[in-house]
Amino acid sequence: MKPLRLYVIFFCIIGAYATLGIRLYSLQVLHGDFYSARAESQYRLAGFFEPHRGIVYLTDKKGGLVPATENQPYRVVIAATKEIGDKEAFVENLGPIIGMESEAVHALLEKKGAYRVLLKDPTDDQVTKIAEANIPGIHIDGQERRAYPRGMTASQVIGFVGPSEHDDEVKGRYGIERQFDAELKGTPGSIREGAMAD
Repeated sequence: MKPLRLYVIFFCIIGAYATLGIRLYSLQVLHGDFYSARAESQYRLAGFFEPHRGIVYLTDKKGGLVPATENQPYRVVIAATKEIGDKEAFVENLGPIIGMESEAVHALLEKKGAYRVLLKDPTDDQVTKIAEANIPGIHIDGQERRAYPRGMTASQVIGFVGPSEHDDEVKGRYGIERQFDAELKGTPGSIREGAMAD
């Protein structure tokens, strides 16, 4: 009986390793792109990839540095389209919470890209209801908007950040903000070979 028992144990071990190998092949090769995209989605939504825009400083009469710009945090409701299964259920559950008609939500979801900003500055009540609804594909993300605490002081020199009539990209549009936009905006992170790259 002992040899038979050893054979059974041996084949069980071989079977377990074979099952594990097939599972790993499925995850890394057959569905690798999906899980890679999902991981990047989670990192991006967590803000790990987004750089903080650099601060522009003025000097006072004593030579001290005075911040002329600042980055103010705010919340946005974002849809990760690859995580949405049933679009009709998604729209039906989310629309009433964020105060959008079904047609408007559908129109946003049909646009190109993996992420859709559905609502900026949601209220605490909306954030709570979204969390309680637990809708697949919906996330509350933290972003930053550019602010100018000195008001109009040197505003023509400092410039401003925002979209234009030609495109929706938020970037430096005038003055220092435009001239040094590449240096101020930084470089977004990414996932490279299974690890986050700065």
